[in-house]
Amino acid sequence: MTNRLEKLAVEWMRCDAASMNQDNQDARDDVARSMCALIQSGVLKISDLADQPEIRFAVINSQAGVDHYDNLHSVLCIHEYVLEQAEVKGSYWYNISERSSVDELRHAVIERILPDIQAAFNTVKDQYNDCFDFEFVPRVLASIKDPIAAETEAFIAAAAVELQRSEQECKTSAAQAGDGS
Repeated sequence: MTNRLEKLAVEWMRCDAASMNQDNQDARDDVARSMCALIQSGVLKISDLADQPEIRFAVINSQAGVDHYDNLHSVLCIHEYVLEQAEVKGSYWYNISERSSVDELRHAVIERILPDIQAAFNTVKDQYNDCFDFEFVPRVLASIKDPIAAETEAFIAAAAVELQRSEQECKTSAAQAGDGS
């Protein structure tokens, strides 16, 4: 398994090192799809790509059919939440921002959190009725003790809890509307 992953990673880097024309982008997409197939077959886990965030990010996007606009929107939503929380003394993000530069925070959002938030949202997006940027992102990030170090599975578990909260809130609102309350 490691040899196969290493070969795909080498192929990825070869494409990355070449000028980024359409042929190289297609080759990178093929590598990402190959890794997706390995993940779907259970041979590879997304966490196996933790030390290769760019490849991990491409694989998650390939799995979800995500385009660059979705990435930009997601990054902005996460970064907005992080910056808001960095102003709250004693919060996780305040403490991180005291020890990190803005560039390091931005890097953490893009490389560590974005793929996990997208993977988590992809598990609930068909049933989730609340807003991605104002409800999902803040609630999932707030529920994870250390989002930068957390594994994808922690984000997926938090997404499931958030989905349950959202569904319960909808039921409560519908019941109150039916009662005339």
